[in-house]
Amino acid sequence: MIFLLFLIFPYYSTPQTTVEYVAASPNPPHGCPNFGLCTDVTTTLVSSTNVSTTYEYGCAPENCYCVDGTTNGTEPCDTIVDQCGDDPCGEPEYFLCTSKIESHTCACQAGYTGADCTSELGTACATSPCRSGATCVSSNSSATTEYSCICTDQQFGTHCEYDNLCASNPCQNSGNCTMVLENSNYLCTCSPDWQGRRCEVADAVSTPPVQDGCYLYDTGSIGACTTKFTENSLTSSKCNNYALEQSTDTVTMNYLTLCGAWCMVSEAPLCNTSWYMDGDCKKSCGGDSAEYCGRLNSRCIVYEAGTSETDANACTDNSTLCNANLGQGICINLSSDVTNGYQCICGPLWTDTDCETPVASACTPSPCWNGICVLNEQYNTYTCACDDGYFGDLCQYPDVCTSSTCLYGGTCTETSSGGYTCSCLSQYFGTNCEEINRCNYADPCVNGDCQTTVDGITTNYTCTCDSGWTGENCDTMIDYCIPNPCSYNSTCSPYFKGFNCTCITGLTGANCSTIIDLCVPYKDSTGKWIKSPCNSKDDLANCTIEINGFNCSCSDKWTDTLCDLNVLIKDVLLTIYGHVDLTMITLLNDLMQNPSQIKDMVPFITGLLSDSERSDLSWDVGDLFNWIAFEDQRLDLENDIYKWNDVVLGNCFTFNHQDQNFTYLMRRPGRHGGIQAFMKTRQDEYAPWYDTAGMLVFIHNREDYVFSESVRYNAQPNAQSTINIFMTRYTRLGGRYGKCVKKPSEVKNYYYPGAYTTDGCLRTCYQDRMQQECQCMDPRYPKAPNATSCQLSERSCVTEASDAAGDPSTWSSCVCPLPCSNQEYSVTWSKANFVNMPITCEKSSDVATCQANYVDQLMVSIVLPKLDFQIYAETPAMDFNKFLSQLGGQLGVLMGINLVTFIEVVFLMFGVLTICCRK
Repeated sequence: MIFLLFLIFPYYSTPQTTVEYVAASPNPPHGCPNFGLCTDVTTTLVSSTNVSTTYEYGCAPENCYCVDGTTNGTEPCDTIVDQCGDDPCGEPEYFLCTSKIESHTCACQAGYTGADCTSELGTACATSPCRSGATCVSSNSSATTEYSCICTDQQFGTHCEYDNLCASNPCQNSGNCTMVLENSNYLCTCSPDWQGRRCEVADAVSTPPVQDGCYLYDTGSIGACTTKFTENSLTSSKCNNYALEQSTDTVTMNYLTLCGAWCMVSEAPLCNTSWYMDGDCKKSCGGDSAEYCGRLNSRCIVYEAGTSETDANACTDNSTLCNANLGQGICINLSSDVTNGYQCICGPLWTDTDCETPVASACTPSPCWNGICVLNEQYNTYTCACDDGYFGDLCQYPDVCTSSTCLYGGTCTETSSGGYTCSCLSQYFGTNCEEINRCNYADPCVNGDCQTTVDGITTNYTCTCDSGWTGENCDTMIDYCIPNPCSYNSTCSPYFKGFNCTCITGLTGANCSTIIDLCVPYKDSTGKWIKSPCNSKDDLANCTIEINGFNCSCSDKWTDTLCDLNVLIKDVLLTIYGHVDLTMITLLNDLMQNPSQIKDMVPFITGLLSDSERSDLSWDVGDLFNWIAFEDQRLDLENDIYKWNDVVLGNCFTFNHQDQNFTYLMRRPGRHGGIQAFMKTRQDEYAPWYDTAGMLVFIHNREDYVFSESVRYNAQPNAQSTINIFMTRYTRLGGRYGKCVKKPSEVKNYYYPGAYTTDGCLRTCYQDRMQQECQCMDPRYPKAPNATSCQLSERSCVTEASDAAGDPSTWSSCVCPLPCSNQEYSVTWSKANFVNMPITCEKSSDVATCQANYVDQLMVSIVLPKLDFQIYAETPAMDFNKFLSQLGGQLGVLMGINLVTFIEVVFLMFGVLTICCRK
């Protein structure tokens, strides 16, 4: 049946009833006096119709909660707390104070008037002729017409109408303040070395330091530096100022070295090893994180020092700036980096850059819409005294505040934009103070419980935070790292209800308070106990414990961080390289144990010199030759003997060198047709590690290049050495008969001067391998024009790469065919000791010196026993003519020679060509 009724009356429905709650009356919003709130609100039915129901809030007296500034009296919240107890308005004799909720109002007592209520009605001071803050005193002789104004220290003038702009002492650095331009502004007369509007800028202009680079920490250089200081908040500017202070007339500190918290200044860079720019370089300064200071004991930043000079005064020599000569303005000296270097302060009736444009009176015409314009002559500004019912800077807005604008005791204040703001009582908020009880609509406590001030309605809240949380909204985890419990600035990492310490290297313990002792004894590689890391070489060194390290105090013979660098080795490295190359220390230690090794190291030092520099270090032709003869005729040592230099051999002297313009030809065999040389071995100048005396003699073709490993013969002193030579010439077929080389350009690379040789090609492959492995070439042999010679520090790389690679002739990448033509010399050698020559010394006045000279000299004879020589030449076993001849003979035997045969051959060839073309 209900279903049928629904079908019969489908458009009938129960009317919607609206429910409205209104504030209590009297005593809104809940019925408690003085806008008190209620902890348990009740509602009373006011009206009810079929469309709306209205309730009014109510509160039992015991449930009223008073706002700040009120308390319970005969009724709940009916008493306003006294706000006038400390006489906030002033002397009670003159002021009448009335308490309001959380505020008060001030009025003058009966019979008094004025801003400070001290002027009696009917006197000259009743009209408040003195500026606010000043005291008006009526004259005893004529209290109704005469008065005087007593100004505060912030005012002056007949009516105290002017501000004392110098009262706050705006001038800094002992500058003197003076009122100028009709008391409209002030002028700071600066003491020496200062400039600016308030003497706040030094007139010394400093050029900031320029970053030069970041370098490896150099213990030797920095340890020797005494011009330094340390500061945790170090910056490059502070270090630069220190450089300027330390500079004198004779010493200029041109560079700053910043290592962590240390500043070192010097004439030349302290850290000048290879450039780095890694994480240790980019450590920020303690005083300015935008600058780099490097990390102590790891990387250092080097800057070029800036300069300092006195800034020019733009106002000194130009009295017309700012129209100062016309009294329109005053010139203020500024820094030269500011536009024009000066600034103008203008009188109240002048404006623009140089005070050249007059300014009209601020009240002409009057800017006030609904009021009177009041001119301030000191600043040429104005204020508007508004007519009743208007407010705003220009009296442009009609009053908006009424008694009902702000609810529940709020105070309405009109704003300069024509609006208003409400200052609410302590338990209210919102645009019109209409909102209360914030916890009911959004719990603000993130990690805690929100509690109302009274159980029920409230406009404020408090949060009871859970353990481990803090803050007004319980949204901040308690940081157990404040203050830092980790010693020595170790890193503290907070976590919920605790913390962890990440110790810096060298510390240990829960709070990183224990320094790890690194000065403990240890066993070296031989099993020997060493009492500390400082005593591996220096038994007298002292070890001092430091965080993440230790400090070694060395004895006189040792130096470096671990006192393991011999002072002599350090001096050698400084002499050769200009700095201590750590890679060379082990090598030089071995050298001190075995000095003979130096002959293998010399080429890696002299290889860095030019040919002329090396030549100057070696013997000249006159130092070695007494004389040299060809075909029994003395030769000119300077013209006939060609001098050249080899990195390993030193100065070499060649007869018939390829670069000489004239060539001597062999014309007869035997001793009288050969070469003889009487030479000095100069054993008095030999290095102590040489154990063999003599001259190296190389027999070679004039186009061949000689290097230290070429075939040579040693001519001994105090003897005559005779070398018989026999020449053999080889020629080889190239092209289709085999591979040979006619000129060096036919191989991939060839770095030797002169004719091509297989040895030179193999040595070139070796040099290319060294370039690939060590990025330099062996200085003992010729190298590519654009290649660099390996230094002594790279000798180990050369040695290891050479040993690992083996013989270049076995490398697949090295292709070195034989030359198509070359000459070789086979030699027989004989030696005869001097016999007669020492005997002749017996007739000398100085027998000992004469005999010593003969012992130190030798004779070399190079003889061609015969003028003929051998030739080995490759010839083809079969050429084209021989091939055709043999082919014709064979065909004749097989087919017979007649006309029919020739016809058959033609048809045969035609058939072969047809088959080939078809394929």
